[in-house]
Amino acid sequence: MPTVWNKRFLELKAKKYIEKQKQIIGIDNIARKYFGKSKIKNIKMQPYTIVNLLGKYGNFEEDSNDDGLADWWSYSKVDMKSLVTGLFGSKAQQLYTDNSANDKTGTQYIWMPFKNVNEGDILFAKAYYRKGSNTTNPNNPYITINFRDSNLSIISGISKSASEWSEFWNVIYGTFNNAPAGTYDCQMVLNVYLTDGVIEEMIWDGIMVVNLTAMGALPSGLQAYFNNAVTNWEDLATTSNITAIDGREQTGEDWLAELLPYVDSVASLGYQWGE
Repeated sequence: MPTVWNKRFLELKAKKYIEKQKQIIGIDNIARKYFGKSKIKNIKMQPYTIVNLLGKYGNFEEDSNDDGLADWWSYSKVDMKSLVTGLFGSKAQQLYTDNSANDKTGTQYIWMPFKNVNEGDILFAKAYYRKGSNTTNPNNPYITINFRDSNLSIISGISKSASEWSEFWNVIYGTFNNAPAGTYDCQMVLNVYLTDGVIEEMIWDGIMVVNLTAMGALPSGLQAYFNNAVTNWEDLATTSNITAIDGREQTGEDWLAELLPYVDSVASLGYQWGE
């Protein structure tokens, strides 16, 4: 099992997995068994770099005009917006929509544009969210990536829905396959459907989009960890299970969520197996 050098990732992930008595990448000095061997010898892995295509704006830290909406984001069907205590950094984006009078239809959402995506590219995105205390009968939120042409018209979009919904922080993540021909830029959209008669209060933080195609080949040590069953980062863009050399098995998207923690703009991680 590898050792990860990313303190924030450990703080966010270790407690949850320890409580469930699951193995997790990133816990030091825990003896493990790998098919009868206590350690994997002589497997090394080079550091790799994660680039968040949203830059620093996925953590909602800046609101230069003090309108309650973080810089670079636009909104629709939001009555009140403000920056509140966040999961990453000091702030998160809070959105409040009152539809108790049944006067709104569609979706509460915010969005921001991003570039550096070419035809055929495969993306991975994740977003942390929780409901506000004023929410009544909430709907599950979802994230969307829209691919736009040079006229900024939407060519197509792909959405991923949340499976959990509470006042505690949860995460949505998934892969967005094959940017279409003519892609000029993209939109990252954070959505929740507005139901008649309810209040929707959403809080978002830690929004990230990564271009898996641009990341290229997996480091050699990680390829070895996956029994050389995958070669490139984009090969993990699957909902099928992938089994590691220590017997851990989960979907490719779950592996990506574990190996690609939220980063603010750019960060490098390093892993090492054995001694």
